[in-house]
Amino acid sequence: QTTLAEVPHHIELDRVLITGDAALGQRRGIALNAAHVTIANSDIRDIKDVGQDSQAIAGWNTPGPITIRNNFLEAAGENILFGGAHINIPNVIPSDIIVEDNYLTKDPLWRGTSWTVKNLFELKNARRVLVRRNIMEYNWSGAQAGFAIVLTPRNSSGRTPWVVVEDVEFSANIIRSSSSVFNILGHDDTARSGQLARLLIRNNLAYDIHAGHWGGTGTFAQIGGEPRNITIDHNTVLHTGNIVLFYSGSYINASGARVTGGPIAGFVFKNNMGKHNGYGIFGSGQSSGTVSLAYYAPGAVVQRNVLASDKSVASRYPPDNFFPTVASFTAGFVDPAVRDYRLVSSSPYVGAGTD
Repeated sequence: QTTLAEVPHHIELDRVLITGDAALGQRRGIALNAAHVTIANSDIRDIKDVGQDSQAIAGWNTPGPITIRNNFLEAAGENILFGGAHINIPNVIPSDIIVEDNYLTKDPLWRGTSWTVKNLFELKNARRVLVRRNIMEYNWSGAQAGFAIVLTPRNSSGRTPWVVVEDVEFSANIIRSSSSVFNILGHDDTARSGQLARLLIRNNLAYDIHAGHWGGTGTFAQIGGEPRNITIDHNTVLHTGNIVLFYSGSYINASGARVTGGPIAGFVFKNNMGKHNGYGIFGSGQSSGTVSLAYYAPGAVVQRNVLASDKSVASRYPPDNFFPTVASFTAGFVDPAVRDYRLVSSSPYVGAGTD
């Protein structure tokens, strides 16, 4: 379809089973290029390919709205993807998307095989997206660096400069058994695009984010390319790398010139619990903590976070944050051995957030 009037609409897929060929694989479960679509209570599995991306659900030539609810989704490339292909309808952005109560996974037996493995959830062109109460698991360093969630505006064909990723809420999800969690890019670094803006990451639990287990770097959030208005609030993270890694990168601006990515305007990091590990909040070419924040996110709000470390790191950070030992941090959870990361009632951090 090349006009909005041609887009098929009002389609509901409920209790559908789609299974790829175990030996040959399958490029895609559902190509979601329609409007007013609901995919619910369905099972899409064994979607995998060699040398190219595969998706359980992928949409690009759609205005939305779209609801993806209560599904089992297994794919090697991207379990869910919006954008990433040429858009035939001018100025279309997949919009008003709800992704909730789904189980996104990859088969660990694919690791070390020829199947092309990338990430669990990706937005390359999307607006007004709510991602909540999903379980996302098993993502390793393969055809990409191993980030479970990739949020990057991409003008994939070079002919769609209007693409954006904006007004996204990622809340109350569990992300586990992955190399890293969030890869956030402000602009396409290969062609003109819009900007990533207004991203809220709140109330998520991430554990077994482990470079030794899954490759990659064990990073919670990697941020570059000049996005704006990113809030990371009330997340619990068990990881082995940086909790935030900044870099500048470069991108193609509206005039077609390549420019260096500037600072992040409107960065908020508060009420999170995690380990500091080696570098904590760190920016390329800078020192951990306030030095990196001043360079990459001037004016940032970094408050009431728990960053566990057995080294003395508090002086590197803004005041009103907490730096317990790793042992006391771990002891503050009900039972980490069975992945129960609620705080014990005696924890000094119960009720200690800004809210």
